Amino acid sequence: MPGPQGPPGPNGDGISMFDANGTRIGPVVGFSSGFSDLDTGAPVTSVSFNGHQFMMVVTRNQFYDAGTYVGNIHGLYFEGAGCAGMPIVDFHGMEVMVPPAQITVPGHTVYIPIGSLGTQVVHVLSLLQTDGTCFLLSSGDGTGLNPGWFYAMPLVNLDGLYTPPFRMQ
Repeated sequence: MPGPQGPPGPNGDGISMFDANGTRIGPVVGFSSGFSDLDTGAPVTSVSFNGHQFMMVVTRNQFYDAGTYVGNIHGLYFEGAGCAGMPIVDFHGMEVMVPPAQITVPGHTVYIPIGSLGTQVVHVLSLLQTDGTCFLLSSGDGTGLNPGWFYAMPLVNLDGLYTPPFRMQ
């Protein structure tokens, strides 16, 4: 015959993403809707690193910027030709409480916004695509009043922190 019920245990953390070594990447906060080359249902994960919080998509073997999930980010922009000068991320049209990260080369380097460019005129001349190639934008592309553009800084290369394959638990 069973005894009396014990006291309740602590609340769990919910579903999280972990790497191959059991290191917790962060809690799952949603799922992709099949944007870009992501499969529908890829987990969107909230990550904290050195006091900065950002979102990213984690699949079994890959990190993607959450902009692929919530917006239309395809690379890291620069004011100079040849992907030189200050990096700029484009988060216009995104109404999110936790900013997405831009993840690009080398490795899976996370870039986060460091200050809004407001409504000033921005002349973006080049785009570092996620495959590592630098694309020179044609005249007029990326120029104008861009309230959703931000200067960015590299935060961390995820390849040095987490080891695939990744799993949800």
